[in-house]
Amino acid sequence: MLSLSMGVTIISNDDEMELWSGSCSSFGDFRIELAELIGLESYRYGIYKRENGKRYTFKKAKEDVESKGPGAVAFFMHSDCEGEWTSEECGHIINLFENLEVPEHFSFSIFRSFRTEFESFVKGLEYCKNCNKGVNFY
Repeated sequence: MLSLSMGVTIISNDDEMELWSGSCSSFGDFRIELAELIGLESYRYGIYKRENGKRYTFKKAKEDVESKGPGAVAFFMHSDCEGEWTSEECGHIINLFENLEVPEHFSFSIFRSFRTEFESFVKGLEYCKNCNKGVNFY
């Protein structure tokens, strides 16, 4: 069931549910799109965006993420290279994206829409939370 790729693979601790497998940049794009949907514009631009003469900094982006709660911290601030989310963190991430209206567009993936990718990801989080498994990043 485990399919490793050059990039990011996120899988349940029991190896039964794959939440993500793709390039680092595709997972980064996934995070950026979700950040924008929940109002975290500073997450996308970090120190590069100027707005009204002000430059966002990493500190500002970090503060903005932290203001959204533990689900945002777990999802947006976690390394995409390795590590894990506990089942509790999976629950916080689910809560963060609860009732989020996700657009149906195809700029994200050739074969699956962004909404389909998102729904599959959340389904994996729910599995890990409900089975008290957590996930591993490879």
